[in-house]
Amino acid sequence: MTAAHSFSLFQFVASPFNTLAFVFLILTTASFWVYKRIWLWGPLLLASCVLAYFAGMLDYEIFIPILLLFSAYLVLKTRLHPVARLLVCFIIALLSLAFSFHLYPDIRNWLLADGVQLSQDAPSFNYFWNFDKPFIGLFVLGLRLKLIENREDLKRILLKTVIFTACLVAVFCVGSLLFDVVRFDFKLPFLTFAWLIGILFFTVIPEEAFFRGFLQEEIKNAIDSRLSPFISIFLVSLAFAAAHVFFISNFSYIALAFVASFAYGLIYELTKSIESAIFAHYMLNVVHFIFFTYPILSSAA
Repeated sequence: MTAAHSFSLFQFVASPFNTLAFVFLILTTASFWVYKRIWLWGPLLLASCVLAYFAGMLDYEIFIPILLLFSAYLVLKTRLHPVARLLVCFIIALLSLAFSFHLYPDIRNWLLADGVQLSQDAPSFNYFWNFDKPFIGLFVLGLRLKLIENREDLKRILLKTVIFTACLVAVFCVGSLLFDVVRFDFKLPFLTFAWLIGILFFTVIPEEAFFRGFLQEEIKNAIDSRLSPFISIFLVSLAFAAAHVFFISNFSYIALAFVASFAYGLIYELTKSIESAIFAHYMLNVVHFIFFTYPILSSAA
């Protein structure tokens, strides 16, 4: 295992504005489950953006698409004509995808390590903490989704979520090995601490909020059919899998991404809880990272 630019915890001390920007971004996300009030998460998010500005990670022009996205979600909370609602959803999707694919030049994500090779038979990659991607889910969580509020809510979904996730992980591990996408490779590399935090707050939570809490819900509500939940899960899973083509174009890997997304959508539909989808998505990624080739075998890349 090699790294052209090795990660160390000292980077968080050496770059205090970067670190604090992401700390406040994490606090913004966490506040949705602690006390979801806009007067709390709004200032936390603003503080994160100000710190990111002083860290040189963003320019003030980025506030234009951020405010447009925020405004679009506010409009979506009102009663709209179906055509108007479709237009607003289209605007949200475009703005969000630009954040997700790092298309805004006004945001520069934090490179924590470059040329990283975590498995001997895997390609190297650059590891970032992304400041832009969380925006695809922040306003969904803050303005739209109902979250777990008490122990009763947690008890209602816990057993079903754990069993479903265990089955998903087992099927996914077997499928990945059969398709020769990964091999068993237990490891706890130097990036583990940063990766466990980053994958949860800057990838999994935003993706599930957007794909399930926004996209899946909007498609389901727009289709007048008893099959609308499954149609929406299928369509969103196609979009989720297609998004992975930009990173790894292996057909088996894309097919597995589709299956994983379908599973996340299904557990979300069954439990009516975004936390269930987040848990399943996160645990699958953690098992992949620690126990198997990461991100993929070089022969399959």
